[in-house]
Amino acid sequence: MRLSATALHEAQALSEAYGNDNFMQSAVWGEFKRRRGHRRLRFRLDTPQGSIGLLGITRTAGRGALSLHVPFGPELEVTEEDRGPALEAVAHAIAPHLSNRYVFLRFDLPWPSPYAEPEHYRADGRRLGPPGDRLRELRMNVTTDDHNLRKAPTDLNPPDTVLVDLRADEHELLARMRAKTRYNIRLAGRRGVTVTEPAAEGLTAWYELYRETTERQGIVCEHESYFRDLFTTVAAGEESGDGLHHEFTETAVHLYSAWRNENLLGGIIVAHHRRKAYYLFGASASQGREHMPAYALQWHAMRRAKAAGCVQYDMFGIPPTGDAHHPMHGLYRFKTGFGGLTAHYSGTWDYPFDPPYYTDLVQHETVIGRYHT
Repeated sequence: MRLSATALHEAQALSEAYGNDNFMQSAVWGEFKRRRGHRRLRFRLDTPQGSIGLLGITRTAGRGALSLHVPFGPELEVTEEDRGPALEAVAHAIAPHLSNRYVFLRFDLPWPSPYAEPEHYRADGRRLGPPGDRLRELRMNVTTDDHNLRKAPTDLNPPDTVLVDLRADEHELLARMRAKTRYNIRLAGRRGVTVTEPAAEGLTAWYELYRETTERQGIVCEHESYFRDLFTTVAAGEESGDGLHHEFTETAVHLYSAWRNENLLGGIIVAHHRRKAYYLFGASASQGREHMPAYALQWHAMRRAKAAGCVQYDMFGIPPTGDAHHPMHGLYRFKTGFGGLTAHYSGTWDYPFDPPYYTDLVQHETVIGRYHT
């Protein structure tokens, strides 16, 4: 594939002129990461399909080295056999814009996994999952020139999720759900669970539950400022070097809180970007889960997303298979109960600019094996 990359200046980087449909490839996500201390690089890729944007976030790779992380990109429509050459072409196009401190590119691919076809499922319908990394690398590189694409040691963003189609009416959405899920949504209502939308003003109370949840489940805990910066970025827009104020009109972030008898039982943060909604973060109290606040929250979020014009709700992260022995099988059961389709993406892939140095770095990379959300 032939393509070229042009580095965007500040005003262009704050615009959505090149149509990034995924929230984590959007201008607002790049600006949020910039506020969090990362260097944001945004490019225009000129491809045979037209011009698209590409967002990269600089990360420290250790020993003074850097990597450029491309979250859920590039947003190219390619056949499976063209995926390796397409990534290779993107790497070659971006490389001249990077200093020699950048040791590798890291892509969270938005492309469906080739290991989600029927032959990769057991007779009982459960997915087998992908093979080992070496076999995956051979398949990805079979038509490349450099044979240089590597499966990353860990997936930075969840490659497996549930996508709920919101285009049906509410009765149909409920009918698609597992019977137990519908029952729990209605049980929450009978138990007096209500959902409010406190916006950023409710973050402090929500964050206390979030800290409790991360400790209980052993997942990564962000600082409260992380969430405040997210809301502030979306609400405020940004002044660019051209003296113009850029507003992120295609993106909104919502906090939904579940209450019963003035007790906060849980809360979730959901983003709307263009016509898609994303469940990003959740928190729950140790007490009161028998009143099913998590079900009330998700149903409220789906209805609000539908009313806002979203056609899809991304549950954003499940275990790769329905294995009952997986430590987060409960999460799998919960999210798949809402009637969506499971989607499996190709995961995180690296393109080293300095393969020996890259190999040395990733051998020391800590794979903590925990979920971010």
